[in-house]
Amino acid sequence: MISNQNRLIKHCFKLFLTLIIASSLSACSLMPVIIGGTTLTTISLVSDRRNMLTQIEDCALEIKINNAINKALKNNNSQKFAINVKSYNKMVLITGYVEKSSDIALVGKKSSSISNDIMIINQLQVRKPTNSFERSKERFLASKIKASLLRNKDVPSATINIIADQKRVFLMGRVTRLEGEKAARIAANTNGVEHVIKLFEYIDNKNK
Repeated sequence: MISNQNRLIKHCFKLFLTLIIASSLSACSLMPVIIGGTTLTTISLVSDRRNMLTQIEDCALEIKINNAINKALKNNNSQKFAINVKSYNKMVLITGYVEKSSDIALVGKKSSSISNDIMIINQLQVRKPTNSFERSKERFLASKIKASLLRNKDVPSATINIIADQKRVFLMGRVTRLEGEKAARIAANTNGVEHVIKLFEYIDNKNK
């Protein structure tokens, strides 16, 4: 649980540094960002259809909700749980597992109280805890889908977030309906995927 929070904070810190560097570049520039000898990402100001402020706000929201949920569950004497929080344009997806159904309700109530202008999509499940091997399979599944999206020039892979929760795959991002359908089809055709849930924010071609 603590490691998940640390990874989330580290991810948001890297994003913040990346966006600071990106803000000093031309809007058409594309280059790898290297900090401390480690390549963080390849950035472009047009790669993600959210503006920089929204990306930072989403990261901060993820940390705030994740911390609030973990604290609420611990105070409720819940022991075995793992929570993953992903925010895209204030649409907040919560996945993972808990011990009992009342924990799911508690998480929904607590996360909704964080802000009045967010949408909470609570997809927690009551199930047995996953081990490190199962979690690595989820990461590998998401990476396979990402690689397939990258190979398709008609899909804006940089603006699509992929969240794998066992054999369920959630897709988030700002896309046209055609782009969303293509991305969902690619994900559904990936070996190991049983369900694809689209949580896209649809836009017109002219707003791309």
